[in-house]
Amino acid sequence: MPAKKMPERKKKLILLGTAPNRKDAPFGDKDVTIWGTGGTVNLPDVPRVDVAFELHPRRYWGRPEVMRILKQYGGTLIMADHYDEFPKSARLPIEKLREEFYIPTMGRCLYVTNTVAYMFMLAYLEGYKDIECYGVWMEHESEYDHQRTNVEYYIGYLTAKGVKITLHEGQVLKGHFEYGIEEPTIVSTLVDEGTALKNTLNKLDKEMDEKRRDYWMQEGAIRYNANLRRQFGGY
Repeated sequence: MPAKKMPERKKKLILLGTAPNRKDAPFGDKDVTIWGTGGTVNLPDVPRVDVAFELHPRRYWGRPEVMRILKQYGGTLIMADHYDEFPKSARLPIEKLREEFYIPTMGRCLYVTNTVAYMFMLAYLEGYKDIECYGVWMEHESEYDHQRTNVEYYIGYLTAKGVKITLHEGQVLKGHFEYGIEEPTIVSTLVDEGTALKNTLNKLDKEMDEKRRDYWMQEGAIRYNANLRRQFGGY
């Protein structure tokens, strides 16, 4: 990617997603650079995005309503390639990303499933050492299930390389208990409920046995009564 395509690198980088706390990003701080996903550029509570990432295929960004938004943005766009429709668009340096991040266990292609992961990867290549995230929650049980783990992979990579990463809210890298050290409270609840359910089942089984004995005794009495009728009454 030609250097002139990217704004001057500041000391701190803000990565911006579309979750509600995006509005808390330090938009007025001129000492930070703000990168946002394509969905942030027309939000009324996002007054500034220095670089936007639109990595969907043309069938998405070529829609008239999306084209209109991106053209109104007018800033630097990181895309799969440079497109004349957007004079400030810059091609994602996928070869450099593969060179840095690919390992053979990934198989045929680089392990990347979402835009935020690309943002982290490119931030590392651009030399950022301090990154904060706003609006990157990945909480919904939809595509975020596999996207979240992908983002967590690259956060781990960058952290191991000495990059400071701060995540404001969301479910990225959030555990609910420390495995092997403690158990979630729901486990104890489920164990207690399971014991109570088994006890109830055993009680019902015992009651059914008693009812079966009563049934058999009643059935025997009916047969005895029938035999006596046939013996003494002829029917």
